[in-house]
Amino acid sequence: MTAISRSHLRFLALAGCMLTAFAYALCPSAEAATFITFDAPNADFTKPLGINNNGQIVGFSDSFANGHLGFVRNADGTFQTFGIKNEQTSAFAINDKGQVTGEFVGEDQNNHCFWRKSGIRVLACGPLSQISSRGNSINLHGVVAGASTDDKGTHGFLWDKDNGITAVFDAPGAILTDPASINDGGDLGGSWRDASGKEHGFVRDAGGTITEFDVPGATKTHCDAFNATDVCTGQFSDSQNLLHGYVRDATGAITVFDVRGSTQTIPNDINNKGAVVGDWDDSNGSEHGFQRAAGGKITSFDVPGATLTDGNGINNSGQITGVFLDANGTAHGFLRTP
Repeated sequence: MTAISRSHLRFLALAGCMLTAFAYALCPSAEAATFITFDAPNADFTKPLGINNNGQIVGFSDSFANGHLGFVRNADGTFQTFGIKNEQTSAFAINDKGQVTGEFVGEDQNNHCFWRKSGIRVLACGPLSQISSRGNSINLHGVVAGASTDDKGTHGFLWDKDNGITAVFDAPGAILTDPASINDGGDLGGSWRDASGKEHGFVRDAGGTITEFDVPGATKTHCDAFNATDVCTGQFSDSQNLLHGYVRDATGAITVFDVRGSTQTIPNDINNKGAVVGDWDDSNGSEHGFQRAAGGKITSFDVPGATLTDGNGINNSGQITGVFLDANGTAHGFLRTP
């Protein structure tokens, strides 16, 4: 792995970053940050998807030799790679206890949710009625939130191993319900699709009450990440099918934003301090990473030498993980530390 100083792409500080009614201006950071790049062992392709507050990173890798494997990268740089039942496996989320969830290909050749405890124990999870399922998020109590498909459609579910509970639910009027993330209090956010095919956001409190919402004027709204204070972030599309970002706070107030100069802005994660991470497209079609502070300041970043940078996960210390492409088009992982 290679440590790369942020001094290689130091930005000039801009004075007076302006805030418009729709888009926050891009404010390059004058603070030093470091990038560490990495690959899962023997991988031809590495894609990190999430990071916990201990600096452990999860994702998946592909290689001709080993196939499609999930991985945990520890804070010291060591790796655990795994294939549930020696089948294709993707790790999507990790909590601060090191418990992991995601999906694996079962004997029926369908994807199924799994719960993994620090490499010691692995269980299949989700409703017994499932045809397929995946675990999208896991909170500190080990409760998995995900989506499962049966002969009636795709539903949200909560799987609580310790209490022996599996709860299946749908947003009212939904033909598809897809929870994105669950916080430690049991509240969660996600997206749902109606019979016309339009997608909307929702939040569900620990008691089971679901509140649906849309960004005003949007043709599609996704809630893609949800934090401890019930703030949701995600993407929405406008009448031209271009993607923009938003945050929705616990009162329901929505703030929309774009990285200045972007053609599309795609938030992927939010930490408990309200910092959002994601990626944005410029007018040349190149993708870059961004971080949006809770106050609205946006910082763009690129892994040095990358042709594409996507920010996929952020923890409460502001560490960001994601994927970048090198000049040969090969995907690698990165860790950005402020």
